[in-house]
Amino acid sequence: MKSFGPLTHAIDILFRTVDHKLRNAYQQTFQQLDSGESIFFTTEKKSEELFPLQAILVNTLTEPHIDRDDWVGGWAWIAPFGSFSKGDLCLPQLGIRVPLAPGAIAGLRGRELVHFTDKWVGSRYSIVHFFKDSIRVQKANLMDTAEKKRKEVQFNVSSAQMRAQRWRTAANMAALIGLSSVVVALIREH
Repeated sequence: MKSFGPLTHAIDILFRTVDHKLRNAYQQTFQQLDSGESIFFTTEKKSEELFPLQAILVNTLTEPHIDRDDWVGGWAWIAPFGSFSKGDLCLPQLGIRVPLAPGAIAGLRGRELVHFTDKWVGSRYSIVHFFKDSIRVQKANLMDTAEKKRKEVQFNVSSAQMRAQRWRTAANMAALIGLSSVVVALIREH
């Protein structure tokens, strides 16, 4: 899979250009994936990865479809290789055909746009990079839970610090007005 590294880097450059904010969300979400999950790195470092899924298509003719399971509002990237002619990427909703010569890279919002590959002549291989929304949602939920726990711990620490300050204040009051007032102040606190 490391041989895909240069392609992943090229896609990264394009992704940064067209949608830098979402590209960063992809990278952040990818970084949250557990190393125990079936992840193959295409680059030397996990920090350079964006997509947990790559599909290799060999002479695969696709019918008009949407990628209904992809990241909502996200991008899929396709790079065809081989010795072929024709095989345009067709986007019927937009009424356009995008010529994809071997070595080209195209990005599209495959969940939103109906797309397909037109017939070609020759041998055509494609590598598609994509990110399933179910993975994004699962990791977002885990990150939300971790953030809530962090805030809860932070709140508990702040509450404990406030209680400690009240105890110190109460002890100071005890020196001034007598022990019984301190006991009342501490009982009201709980």
